[in-house]
Amino acid sequence: MNCSFFHGPKSLSFDETKELLEKNGDFLIQDYRDLQLLLSVKVYGKIQEFVVEIVQECGQLLFSFLNENFNRLEDLVLAFSSGRDTCYIQTREGDQFQLIRPIKRRKFAGRFGYGECLNIRDSVQPNKIEPAFVRILRHDFSCSKQVEDDLEKLIEIKHRNLVRVLDFFILHSCSYNGSPLIFVRFDQIAKATSLFDRLFDLQNVLSSRQYIKWGYQAAKGLNFLMDRGILHKRLTARSCLLDNMENLRLSDFWTENDPGDLNLFQRNLPNSISQRTIMFSDGWRYLPAETLINNQFDCTSQVWTFGLLIWQIYTHHQFGNRIILG
Repeated sequence: MNCSFFHGPKSLSFDETKELLEKNGDFLIQDYRDLQLLLSVKVYGKIQEFVVEIVQECGQLLFSFLNENFNRLEDLVLAFSSGRDTCYIQTREGDQFQLIRPIKRRKFAGRFGYGECLNIRDSVQPNKIEPAFVRILRHDFSCSKQVEDDLEKLIEIKHRNLVRVLDFFILHSCSYNGSPLIFVRFDQIAKATSLFDRLFDLQNVLSSRQYIKWGYQAAKGLNFLMDRGILHKRLTARSCLLDNMENLRLSDFWTENDPGDLNLFQRNLPNSISQRTIMFSDGWRYLPAETLINNQFDCTSQVWTFGLLIWQIYTHHQFGNRIILG
C-alpha cells in the first residue's frame, strides 16, 4: 500500500494529524490495527476519525468502509470525493461531508522483503488475473534503516525498460514462520509474456533487428539500474517481460543492501509458500563462478550475466547456459 495519502508504517499521533489537516475536507489514511486503517478528516474545524476494515476473502484483500468494499484505497477515496452527488460520509453529530484534499506524506511508507511471484485473481472480476509478488519480511532485512530507505527508493525508479514497483501492503495478521506477508504490486503489462517463453516457443529464426532490439533494451535497463547503484543479480530470460509490442522490460531487480540477497542463489532454495508459485530455484545455473563459490557479485559479474542473456536470445534458449564445444 503506497498511495500518496497513506501515512505509515508508524502511525501519527492525534496532534500530528491535527497539524497536517489544515482546512475542512483535508484527509489522510494511516495504520491503526492489524486489519484496520484510520481515515482522518477535518470537518467544520474538528478532526473526525473513521475506521476502514481490511477484509480477507479467499486470499484477496478488500477495504471495507460504510458497508461498501473497495479493491484499492484510491477507489474508496474517489467514491467519497468532492463532486460526487450521492456519496457522503456522516459524522456522529449527523453532519454530512465529502473528501476534498488528500494530505500526502513526505516520504514513502512501508517495507519490503523477499518472497515469491504469484498471480492474484481480482475479487470483482473473477476472470481477471494480475501479476503480483508475495514477499516475506525477514528480521535481519527489516531492522536496518538503510535497507528500508533503499527499498523505498525502488518505487521512484521509472524507466521504459524496467517493470515499475507501484505499491505494497503489509499483512501482519497473516504470517509465515513468524514473518508478515507483504504483497507487492508491480506495473501491469498488457499481454505480457516472458522472454523465455517467447524464445522457447519460436519455430523460426527472427530478424537480426529483433534480437539486437532486445539486447539493446536490456542493456538500457541495466545501465539505468547500475547508475543508481543496483545490480540485477537475477538477470535471465525469465526475468525479462515483453509487452504486446515486444518491447523488453526487466523485472525482479532488488536493492544492494539486503543481507539475505545472495541466499536466493543457493541450489537447495525451498519453495516456501506454495508449490504452485511462479518461482524457480535454479537461478544458480545462470550465475558466474565467483558468485557460486564466494557469494561475490560485482559489475564484472553483471557483464557476465548480460552476456549469458544475449546467448539465450540468439540460441532461443535451447541450450541454456551450456557452452557448445565444436
